[in-house]
Amino acid sequence: MLTLSRGYECLASLGDNAELGFAQRAHGVEDDALLSWAQVLPDALLRGLETAFEGLFVFEHLQPFAPDMVLDAVSGIAFRSGMSSSWVDGALRFDAAEEGRRALHEAESAMVRQGVERLLGQLRAASRIFVYKQDERLSRSQMEALARAVARYNFENVLLVVEANGDPTPTLRKVADGLILATMDRFAPCEQADLINQEAWDFIVNQMMQQQAALGGAAIPPAERYALIGEQAAQWRSGIAYEIHFWSRWFETKGLKWPEDFVARQDPASPLVSDLRALIPEGASNVKILDVGAGPMTNIGYAVEGVDVEITASDPLADVYDDLAERHGVQRPVGTVFAIAEDLSAYFDLESFDIVNCRNALDHSADPLRGIIQMLMVAKPDSVVHLRHHVNEAEHEAYEGFHQFNFDCRDGRFVIWNKRYEVDVASALPLAADVSACLEGCEVVVTIRKREQLGRDPFRRRLADLQRAFVRDGISAALSSLDATG
Repeated sequence: MLTLSRGYECLASLGDNAELGFAQRAHGVEDDALLSWAQVLPDALLRGLETAFEGLFVFEHLQPFAPDMVLDAVSGIAFRSGMSSSWVDGALRFDAAEEGRRALHEAESAMVRQGVERLLGQLRAASRIFVYKQDERLSRSQMEALARAVARYNFENVLLVVEANGDPTPTLRKVADGLILATMDRFAPCEQADLINQEAWDFIVNQMMQQQAALGGAAIPPAERYALIGEQAAQWRSGIAYEIHFWSRWFETKGLKWPEDFVARQDPASPLVSDLRALIPEGASNVKILDVGAGPMTNIGYAVEGVDVEITASDPLADVYDDLAERHGVQRPVGTVFAIAEDLSAYFDLESFDIVNCRNALDHSADPLRGIIQMLMVAKPDSVVHLRHHVNEAEHEAYEGFHQFNFDCRDGRFVIWNKRYEVDVASALPLAADVSACLEGCEVVVTIRKREQLGRDPFRRRLADLQRAFVRDGISAALSSLDATG
């Protein structure tokens, strides 16, 4: 999992002022990027992005801005500088004569040029999440103009705009493709620039990085993406034997402690569970349901009076279940097909299901947040992803087998967490959706209504990363074998 310090390293500041820099510094990250410690108003930033910051920091354009800052009067960007100034007769005036300032300017302008090249390189490679913090709230048109300017360098770029709104609960939401708006209660006062709300910054950065990791975003360094996928896959594989043993015993005993469930799963007249019946639009004559992580036989029921119910059951262990069902002579009303929750769009058409359901299975996956994003991708517009899971099952199961993630409802918010990871799902989703969560006994019930489609399907990079992680894992195993044999 990505640590917060690694998350902060994946950010590049576009201004305005040093608040992000102080948040990074708290995690040992020092980023002397071009605009990390600069003051940049929205119009000045937009001009800079549109002109690739050409002609920045020309000596003749500089004037005092603050005792330790100069303003480039043409670009409108103020920089920290050794060309200090003092108040004289009610006006700021440079302390040093022109000759002394030119000597300082020569060294500082070289650093500015390096900063410009570095920032332009990051923009072209989409190798950072670009953060713009602004004391005055931006209009939607201003935010979108900045996002478009950032996207012109690379369509995969992401702009994170951070605003203060007085609300003690920090939030994130998607505004448009490549544009995320985050809010926190306050920014540091000008006279105490380091008095920041570190907890809010940490929440925002954590949410952004979990989202980008789930999407395989370009801002996550490739080595980090490969390592994360390899770690997830290895952890998931380690639980397969437990699942095979459990379901083998389930078939052999006809349901273990739940014989009624075993019988009901084989009955095509078994009514659809009430949770899902309630989600069928009034007057609908047919409904397509995807049951994710369905196991050997779906347990959601099959029938609704007056409605043609078409169920697709999927599970990554489908081949195992086919073999067990055949071996034990069990006829299933709906067979389980192979599909991985984290990559459903590789197996099913986009926007093809009226309801996507998952019960006590997503917390067994390698990357639950990515699984939710993929469920939303294959769900139709304005349709629902429905989740029902035991509360904090990984804790109860001591993180054995597939039990690596906890699902919880905290103050009405759906949270996924384990010992190294925590994410507020509603804030981390990269597309507009209404998320509601509640506790029903020992279960967390979550309904996510889809409001838009994800603008970019990240599957192409995901496939490349999976192949790279697979090869790296093979190389590591081969090298270990060679070392063992001398």
